[in-house]
Amino acid sequence: EEGEAEPEEEEAPEEEEEEAEAEIVYKIIKCPKCHGPVPITTLERPIVIVCPTCGAKGRLMR
Repeated sequence: EEGEAEPEEEEAPEEEEEEAEAEIVYKIIKCPKCHGPVPITTLERPIVIVCPTCGAKGRLMR
């Protein structure tokens, strides 16, 4: 029975990781440097954003 419990414990962290990755995207803006998409996952303002494509940083005021 103990051997059966171990795989269940291994599966639980994977499920938590999937939930953490599923963020609500409120808006997608274009990076001013590379023009790649930058997803905005919070309504908080101002925020510092980092382009996932080129790594450029900026501040979103509104």
